[in-house]
Amino acid sequence: MSADEFPTRGYVLLNQGKYDLAVKEFSRYLAQNPNSAELHSLLAFCFIKLKKNKEAEHEAKASIGIDPTNHFAHYLMGTIFLEKSKNKEARLSLNEAIRLAPEEADYHLAIAHLDFKEQKYEQAWQIIEEALSMDPEHVGCLNMKGRLAIKLNKKFDAENAFSAAFAKDPDNAHTHTNQGWAMLEKKNYKQALGHFREALRINPNSDFARSGLIEALKAKYWLYRYFLQFSFWMGNLSVKYRWGLIIGLILVVKFLPILAPFYLAFVFFNWFSEILFNSILRFNRFGKYALNQTELAYSNIFLVLIIGIFASIVGFILQPETIYIHSGVVSLGLLFPLAGTFGKEKTPARNKSIILGVILLLIGLSLLFLSYKYHDLTGLAFNTFLIGTVGYTWLINFIK
Repeated sequence: MSADEFPTRGYVLLNQGKYDLAVKEFSRYLAQNPNSAELHSLLAFCFIKLKKNKEAEHEAKASIGIDPTNHFAHYLMGTIFLEKSKNKEARLSLNEAIRLAPEEADYHLAIAHLDFKEQKYEQAWQIIEEALSMDPEHVGCLNMKGRLAIKLNKKFDAENAFSAAFAKDPDNAHTHTNQGWAMLEKKNYKQALGHFREALRINPNSDFARSGLIEALKAKYWLYRYFLQFSFWMGNLSVKYRWGLIIGLILVVKFLPILAPFYLAFVFFNWFSEILFNSILRFNRFGKYALNQTELAYSNIFLVLIIGIFASIVGFILQPETIYIHSGVVSLGLLFPLAGTFGKEKTPARNKSIILGVILLLIGLSLLFLSYKYHDLTGLAFNTFLIGTVGYTWLINFIK
């Protein structure tokens, strides 16, 4: 592509964050230069920023097809796979980007993000240290180092990393957000709230900061504070140890039934704390504005099911009939796929969870219909619903 054909205006628009206009500009040049790997990768980058991953993946693949040595396109493919929770594919693409351009700190940072997501904190730490040796002032790497230092209980390193990041860019929303999450883990809830508010002032569209703000607001409730710290602790355990803890608790309750109420309370908060306290947050004068439409929709369904449980209890007290028991059980059982789906990101895992939830809903509705019309088949439907509910709570842990 000659100098007069180069899409300078597209670059300007991209640097200004006007990605939709940059797409139009790059597309115009691409029509004249369809075999430009660079233009395809630039379009992929813009589509990622616009959260159009399908289009981004198409352009990144086109770029790699034209020039397999385009390290930026491999990096973009890696970030797309990361967004889709395809960790294995993401690692392959990012490793290829690093092989082609080992000096790019951004590529090392992306691998560190993947390791962080998979709780390989020591491995991520080594990668970030290597990246910072190449670019000591890289704000993204300093942010990641701060988060990792908290996970690895290196508080002094965390403070130094965040201080260096703020010194380089004091108005970086991502740094404020990461510092906020670090403060949450350190139980400094007021400081965390301040950092999340500042992050949202700088970038009102940051979902990462908004979710942190919600956690900080919920941490005002002492009960949620304990659960939040427990969640951080559980999150730092490997999958093997988490399963060991769950199975261990089941065995303890089996041999010490007196502890069953505490176990049930643990199960309840483990499944429903987020959606429960989001619903409570709706009555907070600030919190109700922090929740997005999806969170409000889940909260609405949660409240309907809770009302269904209590209405069934009241109905049974006033008129002891089997249908009230079944309606209460169905309302309670449907809380699990609701919470399980709420906890999933927008990935194939969420879609699978929704499908399982719909199946459970249909079984529940069948149970209520049979309970009202044909008492002979109620037992079969009731047992099927209970098995389905328990099955869901186990299956959801393996869905990817």
